[in-house]
Amino acid sequence: MYTFEIKCRLCLKILSKSLKCDLINYKKFTGDIFITKKDDGVMSIGNVSKWSIEVYLNKPYFIPNYQREYAWETDEVSDFLDDVEETRRVKDRIHFFGQIVVHDDQKTGRRYIIDGQQRTITSVILLSVLSRFYRKLSQDTTSLDFSLSNNAIRKNILIENILGANSDGPIEGESISLTLGDADNSYFVNTFFKEAISVDSKAKKKSQERMRRAFLDMRDHIQVRLNEAGAPEEQFKCLNSYLEAFTKRFEVMYMEATELDEAFVIFETLNARGRDLETSDLLKNYVFSKSDPNFIETAQNLWTSMTDKLDNIDLTAYIRHYWNSSHQVTRTEALYRKIVQATKTRDDASKLLTNLEKYAPYYHDFLCPESPMMIEDDGLIEHLRNLKTLKAKTFFPIILAMLQSNQNFSEKEICKVLEVVENYVFRNATICGKTANTTEIFMGTIALKIYEDLDTVEKICDAISKGVVSDEEFQTAFGVWNKKTKETIRYILRKLNHALDNSYEISTDNAKVNIEHIMPENNSEWKVRDDIHSEYLWRLGNLTLLSGRFNASISNKPFAEKIGRYKESKLDLNKTIYVREDNQTERTTWTEKDIEARQALFAQMALKIWPKK
Repeated sequence: MYTFEIKCRLCLKILSKSLKCDLINYKKFTGDIFITKKDDGVMSIGNVSKWSIEVYLNKPYFIPNYQREYAWETDEVSDFLDDVEETRRVKDRIHFFGQIVVHDDQKTGRRYIIDGQQRTITSVILLSVLSRFYRKLSQDTTSLDFSLSNNAIRKNILIENILGANSDGPIEGESISLTLGDADNSYFVNTFFKEAISVDSKAKKKSQERMRRAFLDMRDHIQVRLNEAGAPEEQFKCLNSYLEAFTKRFEVMYMEATELDEAFVIFETLNARGRDLETSDLLKNYVFSKSDPNFIETAQNLWTSMTDKLDNIDLTAYIRHYWNSSHQVTRTEALYRKIVQATKTRDDASKLLTNLEKYAPYYHDFLCPESPMMIEDDGLIEHLRNLKTLKAKTFFPIILAMLQSNQNFSEKEICKVLEVVENYVFRNATICGKTANTTEIFMGTIALKIYEDLDTVEKICDAISKGVVSDEEFQTAFGVWNKKTKETIRYILRKLNHALDNSYEISTDNAKVNIEHIMPENNSEWKVRDDIHSEYLWRLGNLTLLSGRFNASISNKPFAEKIGRYKESKLDLNKTIYVREDNQTERTTWTEKDIEARQALFAQMALKIWPKK
């Protein structure tokens, strides 16, 4: 059992949730004592308190290199300023600014922020803004009001004392009390405190540009209020109201642990409840907490390499697909818990992170086959492009499993599997409307079996083919397919034309090739009954592909005038418009019966283009 003495009921409530236990001893007192015991010894959590920003920032803190960089955008900064304004307006308002989790590293003597770095950086930037305004006010009013200038200087010194713990002060000193990771700290200090870098110059690094924009947003926001205040005395009062509201009435729940893994336990539990962070953020911190301390720098390099290779691709989605390639299909909301349950040792954490980095460039190629990093086979790239057009992702675990398998599958072999996958996706999902959930479970099951009995390409293809809908179901659904998804329509029509004449490939540049409605969208000249026009306009039998030049000139013309342009087309696909099914006579009219007949022809062709096996 745990026993705690805490000076704040709010801390008591949140901490009891984070440690998943009942906290039974509450005493209201001053000071920062905190006693924890458990059956097998004394835990290393040393301090839990509710602190004002002034008290919280009056200590030196470090942000570990492995933490994510500054990420707040304009919306988050705007929300922050709204909270500051509301607290400033309501004199007795106390604003709870969230929890701060700190690792008090006894070996280095440093306090590392595990949770709360975004809020802390933003807080320091706001105080930097206020510091500049106080300094400007003191300089502008020296000759007019020595007392006002002196008071502004005192307020600026107060800010410097808050921000300059264990240094000579943030303006002249070598450092301030908050030290960022190696990538951003020099910019942070030199821009906002030493002013060696102009805040008006755009930063090259994204995280630094976000900090600069945050500074400018806060500076401009307060400048508007100062302009409204008018006289220097009123501006001084306005600045004081910001400083008082933020430093004394913004409060954080501060939690400190001397062991890194226990700091992470608190961090994970608190954030897992609010889901403020992505699963990838929670997982990153968990894996790092499980890693050997000597492996932390390597872990950070692996994580950075992985994110660089993914190039802004959803990191959580990648981790989930990777996980599902060797485990039962897991939903995003359960992913973190499942990985934590399976990652118990330092070796587990190291292996997981190493593999995530290793297969990240392949995952990039799955989603960006037009600019591959790893994949070279043209046929494989073509199938990936087609599957991207069909918005298919459920097959990713199968390819990841093949890459991890001991069978050393080649790109040619993976290409054969993707050909079957493409047929499966097109028949089951695109045409017959089978749900993604059903498909994902099916693909996940096959991925797991690749490590067992599905040890050849033939076996994998056969297993996928068994899940493909029957020819009868597919042909029936294809015969009435009617969707407005233009990318899919182009994909289908290109495939149909290739089957009719594989010597002429239609350009993949959609700016050059347009979808043509034979019965046009504009019904003013055709005067087809509204119900028929609505039902048949987007049927495949009523659609073809034409170059932009042809399409623009004939789009709304009567059918008799369109036939000549279809004959000029190089696409055999357009012969199916002006030549009847008996190939003996040409059509002179275009009705719903003609649309049905042409689509029925396509449905028959589709059985060979996208075979079940």
